[in-house]
Amino acid sequence: MPWQIIVFSRVVTGHIFTPLLLKRLTGLNLSLKRLVWWQFLFCFIFSLIYALVFGFSLKLQLLMVAGIGFFNSFGAYCHWQAIKISLSKTSLFTQTDDIIGMSLGYWLLNETKYLNTGLIFGIILCLGAASLLISGESNIRLIKYVAIYSIIWGIATFLERYFAITGISFSEFLVGWYGGTLVGISCILFFLKEEGLAIKVPKKEILSVGILAIAIWLSMFLGYWAAKLAPITVFQPIFMVSEAVLPTLIGLMVFKEIKSLRVKTFIFHDRNYTFPLEKFAFLLGFAGIIAISASYN
Repeated sequence: MPWQIIVFSRVVTGHIFTPLLLKRLTGLNLSLKRLVWWQFLFCFIFSLIYALVFGFSLKLQLLMVAGIGFFNSFGAYCHWQAIKISLSKTSLFTQTDDIIGMSLGYWLLNETKYLNTGLIFGIILCLGAASLLISGESNIRLIKYVAIYSIIWGIATFLERYFAITGISFSEFLVGWYGGTLVGISCILFFLKEEGLAIKVPKKEILSVGILAIAIWLSMFLGYWAAKLAPITVFQPIFMVSEAVLPTLIGLMVFKEIKSLRVKTFIFHDRNYTFPLEKFAFLLGFAGIIAISASYN
């Protein structure tokens, strides 16, 4: 199957459907750690079912996968907390994990051989778009959460590509990843205290988390499949821009967060002019995606 279809499917599940459900759930007066625990319980069950159908074998490398999954649990919890503060701001500031993953791909997997003029141009456009989007107003608490999960997910993004090219199957990766994540979130559930939130999660919201888990599981599955078909330096810039643009628009327009697309005001010959900075950033990102898609053979 063409890698473009896999990447597009991952964008829809991971960067449109998932943030819609996540923002709704974080807006409820419920314990986030319990919601995240239910999310990863469902994901682990889905992974076991997939493994039973398509086969599974124990490998020493799965301990490393489970270890990264363990730390991913804390990254996911921080991501929920950041989205609770602001979906649009989180999306604007959440590019660091992509940059970390791409850099590790360049240096450690020798993927510079996949670079060509069109691909380099597309990556530059994507990075430029991300830089313009990130330049918005910051928030210390939000940045703390984003920084934590960006470091964890940046390393995980690189390791996804590493595991994909070293022969670990989908089922083995998913069972190891979500098994480790479930252990990690269980530790958070036991040791981390949350005040002022309802502890018991209603059955209706457990069902909503189950639907969210399907979207997240599919996103992880498609991301790993993309890592099998294309170098990280090809598909990750596409994920980077869609991760910034799409949830930002959802936060601004669907959930009506108090933020609008910024315009840049400047003075020239004693006259004020405005420039639609963030709209221009979106156009740069879309142009970069087109350039990357057209340049990879």
